[in-house]
Amino acid sequence: QYSLACGDICWRYKNLTLVKVSHSQAWLLVVDRFTQGIEKEQGVGLARKIGTDLSAYLISIKKLKHPWICSSDADASLPNNYFTSLSERDKKTVVCCFNFHHGCNDTKINQANLLYEKALRYYVAGLQYANSPYAFFTIGSILAFKAEAYVQARGFPKRSAGEDFYLLNKLAKLGQVEFIENVIVKLEARTSQRVPFGTGPAVQKILDLQISQQAYCYYHPEIFTLLKSTLHAFSNLWPYRENIALWLQNQPELVRSALVEIGFENFVKKQQKSNEVQFNKQVIVWFDAFKTLKFIHSLREQHYQDIP
Repeated sequence: QYSLACGDICWRYKNLTLVKVSHSQAWLLVVDRFTQGIEKEQGVGLARKIGTDLSAYLISIKKLKHPWICSSDADASLPNNYFTSLSERDKKTVVCCFNFHHGCNDTKINQANLLYEKALRYYVAGLQYANSPYAFFTIGSILAFKAEAYVQARGFPKRSAGEDFYLLNKLAKLGQVEFIENVIVKLEARTSQRVPFGTGPAVQKILDLQISQQAYCYYHPEIFTLLKSTLHAFSNLWPYRENIALWLQNQPELVRSALVEIGFENFVKKQQKSNEVQFNKQVIVWFDAFKTLKFIHSLREQHYQDIP
């Protein structure tokens, strides 16, 4: 038996090491992917996938009794009620997003990060206003999901960024996504170039804009008004399924153009054999978080440019 700073090494196999944490009931299963590095294009997606796939396997063979897998980061501080809060969730819930707050001692970085955090909250608030079923935070360090649903969704994609967004987009189609407001994960405010997009690069962009005395801009609010009216109009789509052009004519020109751009007509044509219940469900499944984002970007490019 060997010792590390955090506790005793109880077991080793290839690149796996099991550590019993000193003065605690916790155990750490450490995976060495430094000796054999992770390819750049698979990045953080593969890193998360290794840990979560291992967790799902241990749950499947009943080495772990808890049905939830939690995903976080090394720069996150978890509150005392982090794990216990998961036992209080609705049975239909398959994903939980914990509340979060960024902070650090560097004033400039802290202020830039808080500005980006406001943008994240503004986007989710806009989706909530529009009554989108995909109104949730997609931040990899604040997630917990049921192992069974994680396996059904085929796990984290091997991507250098956005792996959290794509996983949640699939999980949201399997059950409820719940926001736990009273459990706040503290995240370190910092810049980073490890990933092509995300919090670190966004904060660096804000700092660069401030140096050149330019404003940080984000989505125009009118975009969410148009998203809301479009989602409401979907409820009256079924009678027009065989004449989708007529339904589109009744929509604002910007909306019509955005829907055509993301392949809406082809989707409807493929649903001709569905009954009304199936059709309405497929519309929501098709117009998911990714399609919603593409729709928003189309509206932005056509007319509603970002504002400070």
